Amino acid sequence: MKCPLCETELVVTGQREFETLIEHCSDPNMEEYPLRDVYQCTNVDCLCFVNDMFWNDYGETYFNSPVLDQYKTMRDACPNLAPFGSYERQASVEIYKEGVRRYYKPMPIVFGRQLAILCEYEADMDGNILKRWYKLRFLRYR
Repeated sequence: MKCPLCETELVVTGQREFETLIEHCSDPNMEEYPLRDVYQCTNVDCLCFVNDMFWNDYGETYFNSPVLDQYKTMRDACPNLAPFGSYERQASVEIYKEGVRRYYKPMPIVFGRQLAILCEYEADMDGNILKRWYKLRFLRYR
């Protein structure tokens, strides 16, 4: 995996106790977490290194700073904070469409439903878009 900002190879710098998204959904009241490998950027000039950002094996991003302004600065510098070569970066492009242009075009209302054209993507683990297609959706109003 590589850092999303400076593309330096991420290195295992130790182990920490932290909660993954799967654990949070399956058992939100878990008291103790197992030790897991922590991947961090080793470039001293990188914002990820300065703000003590780290990733797990799947590429999920963890951020230690309690200051929200620093997180906004990171998101402005790189809209997709998942590392290159991870499942999380692929999911960010395919599901959440982070770092790519979202395409949503509303069309006229037909039979009480709004037509909309949505753009869908297929990506690789580096976030490169391999395929793009459009879907026609019907939106219902209540």
